[in-house]
Amino acid sequence: MFNNSKYTKWYFNIVDRASTRVHSGYTEKHHIIPKCLGGSNDNENIVALTAREHFICHWLLTKMVDDIKPKYKLWNAFSCMLYRENPKQTRYKVNSRTFNKIKEQGAIIKSVRWTGENNPMYGRKGELSPIFGKKQSESHIEKLREARTGIKRTEESKNKQRGQLKGVPKSEEHKLKTSESLRGEKNPMFGKKLSAETIAKRTATLQANKLAKKLAQGV
Repeated sequence: MFNNSKYTKWYFNIVDRASTRVHSGYTEKHHIIPKCLGGSNDNENIVALTAREHFICHWLLTKMVDDIKPKYKLWNAFSCMLYRENPKQTRYKVNSRTFNKIKEQGAIIKSVRWTGENNPMYGRKGELSPIFGKKQSESHIEKLREARTGIKRTEESKNKQRGQLKGVPKSEEHKLKTSESLRGEKNPMFGKKLSAETIAKRTATLQANKLAKKLAQGV
């Protein structure tokens, strides 16, 4: 299951040390053999680790297997410790340099996992695609809409989407639909008067954008 690398040795050194010591203070439960690799919830497969040890062990696990599919699963579990907040656990924080290394490693794993024949959609086009001709039901669309209601997007998410859409030409049909959806009472600003403060802010923003454009063009 695990390779014979130094990472495997380090991993089991941490686990063995933690399983024989008397615990005091904050600890987190860790599956010695991860559940995604067939590990159980038995007490023999669980050890109490500090937040730092838990973080390091999940990082080591991503280096302890060579097959890309289990490596990808282990990476997903590890990435949850970086990005997902858990009210029951105190997340271990890393510095920017370590975070950058982790992101680079993850990008490589993801690239290998979904490239070529590793991609489940490899060679499946048109009618061979499992989603060819399928339309989402109204109930499914409504469930997706309800699941997203009230969730605020982060600035990082907004900026990422802006970057993806920047420079992408819009079809005439899209322009027409957008125009129709914002006409008259459909426009969220219909009938609303802007305050002097809002007008001043928008004017300042437009002026700043114009200046930035001139600087970028070397004017």
